[in-house]
Amino acid sequence: MARTQNSGGLPTRWRHEQLSVAIAATEMSGSDSRELVLRLVGTSHGYGRPVFPHTSDGLLICDEDAEVVQHALGLFDIGEWDEVIESTDERWGVWGCAYLEALLRAADGQVSGEGR
Repeated sequence: MARTQNSGGLPTRWRHEQLSVAIAATEMSGSDSRELVLRLVGTSHGYGRPVFPHTSDGLLICDEDAEVVQHALGLFDIGEWDEVIESTDERWGVWGCAYLEALLRAADGQVSGEGR
Protein backbone atom coordinates (compact mmCIF):
# COMPACT_ATOMS: atom_id res chain seq x y z
CA MET A 1 0.00 0.00 0.00
CA ALA A 2 1.49 3.33 -1.06
CA ARG A 3 1.90 5.96 1.62
CA THR A 4 2.68 9.64 1.18
CA GLN A 5 5.39 11.39 3.17
CA ASN A 6 3.11 14.21 4.33
CA SER A 7 0.14 12.11 5.39
CA GLY A 8 1.35 11.06 8.82
CA GLY A 9 1.57 7.46 7.67
CA LEU A 10 -1.93 7.31 6.22
CA PRO A 11 -2.49 5.50 2.92
CA THR A 12 -2.64 7.65 -0.21
CA ARG A 13 -6.18 8.94 -0.82
CA TRP A 14 -7.26 7.95 2.73
CA ARG A 15 -10.55 9.65 3.60
CA HIS A 16 -11.65 10.34 7.16
CA GLU A 17 -15.29 10.24 6.13
CA GLN A 18 -14.90 6.58 5.12
CA LEU A 19 -13.82 5.72 8.67
CA SER A 20 -16.63 7.94 9.98
CA VAL A 21 -19.15 5.82 8.06
CA ALA A 22 -17.95 2.67 9.85
CA ILE A 23 -18.16 4.44 13.21
CA ALA A 24 -21.62 5.86 12.43
CA ALA A 25 -22.81 2.40 11.34
CA THR A 26 -21.87 1.15 14.80
CA GLU A 27 -23.65 4.00 16.56
CA MET A 28 -26.81 3.89 14.43
CA SER A 29 -27.68 0.19 14.45
CA GLY A 30 -31.45 -0.14 14.23
CA SER A 31 -32.17 3.50 13.36
CA ASP A 32 -34.75 4.22 10.63
CA SER A 33 -32.52 6.92 9.16
CA ARG A 34 -29.32 4.85 9.36
CA GLU A 35 -28.71 4.39 5.63
CA LEU A 36 -29.35 8.03 4.77
CA VAL A 37 -27.06 9.23 7.56
CA LEU A 38 -24.34 6.79 6.46
CA ARG A 39 -24.60 8.04 2.89
CA LEU A 40 -24.46 11.70 3.93
CA VAL A 41 -21.49 11.09 6.24
CA GLY A 42 -19.68 9.16 3.51
CA THR A 43 -20.30 11.69 0.76
CA SER A 44 -19.89 14.83 2.90
CA HIS A 45 -16.72 15.91 1.08
CA GLY A 46 -17.72 14.73 -2.39
CA TYR A 47 -16.15 11.28 -2.24
CA GLY A 48 -17.62 7.84 -1.61
CA ARG A 49 -19.71 7.73 -4.71
CA PRO A 50 -19.76 5.25 -6.21
CA VAL A 51 -17.05 3.70 -4.02
CA PHE A 52 -14.22 4.62 -1.66
CA PRO A 53 -10.58 3.98 -2.63
CA HIS A 54 -9.80 1.61 0.25
CA THR A 55 -10.98 -1.68 1.66
CA SER A 56 -11.12 -2.07 5.42
CA ASP A 57 -7.37 -2.93 5.44
CA GLY A 58 -6.41 0.50 4.13
CA LEU A 59 -9.01 2.28 6.19
CA LEU A 60 -8.41 1.12 9.74
CA ILE A 61 -5.42 3.00 11.10
CA CYS A 62 -5.30 2.16 14.77
CA ASP A 63 -6.84 -0.16 17.30
CA GLU A 64 -10.44 0.37 16.26
CA ASP A 65 -13.33 -1.06 18.23
CA ALA A 66 -14.18 -4.63 17.12
CA GLU A 67 -17.68 -3.54 16.10
CA VAL A 68 -16.27 -0.72 13.94
CA VAL A 69 -13.94 -3.26 12.28
CA GLN A 70 -16.90 -5.55 11.53
CA HIS A 71 -18.90 -2.69 10.02
CA ALA A 72 -15.89 -1.61 7.93
CA LEU A 73 -15.51 -5.16 6.61
CA GLY A 74 -19.17 -5.34 5.69
CA LEU A 75 -19.33 -1.89 4.16
CA PHE A 76 -16.09 -1.79 2.20
CA ASP A 77 -15.09 -5.42 1.62
CA ILE A 78 -18.41 -7.21 1.22
CA GLY A 79 -20.30 -4.44 -0.58
CA GLU A 80 -22.74 -3.00 1.93
CA TRP A 81 -21.65 0.53 0.96
CA ASP A 82 -22.96 -0.14 -2.57
CA GLU A 83 -26.25 -1.26 -1.01
CA VAL A 84 -26.43 1.96 1.04
CA ILE A 85 -26.06 4.06 -2.12
CA GLU A 86 -28.60 1.97 -4.05
CA SER A 87 -31.21 1.85 -1.28
CA THR A 88 -31.02 5.58 -0.58
CA ASP A 89 -31.34 6.30 -4.31
CA GLU A 90 -34.45 4.12 -4.37
CA ARG A 91 -35.99 5.59 -1.22
CA TRP A 92 -35.21 9.30 -1.63
CA GLY A 93 -34.46 9.42 -5.35
CA VAL A 94 -31.20 10.25 -7.07
CA TRP A 95 -32.00 13.97 -7.14
CA GLY A 96 -33.23 13.97 -3.55
CA CYS A 97 -29.96 12.42 -2.39
CA ALA A 98 -27.95 14.82 -4.55
CA TYR A 99 -29.84 17.74 -2.99
CA LEU A 100 -29.19 16.53 0.56
CA GLU A 101 -25.51 15.91 -0.21
CA ALA A 102 -25.15 19.40 -1.71
CA LEU A 103 -26.95 20.98 1.23
CA LEU A 104 -24.64 19.26 3.71
CA ARG A 105 -21.52 20.20 1.74
CA ALA A 106 -22.65 23.83 1.53
CA ALA A 107 -23.33 23.96 5.27
CA ASP A 108 -19.92 22.42 5.98
CA GLY A 109 -18.25 24.98 3.73
CA GLN A 110 -20.09 27.82 5.43
CA VAL A 111 -19.10 26.67 8.92
CA SER A 112 -15.50 26.12 7.83
CA GLY A 113 -15.43 29.58 6.26
CA GLU A 114 -16.56 31.06 9.55
CA GLY A 115 -13.66 29.36 11.30
CA ARG A 116 -15.79 26.99 13.35
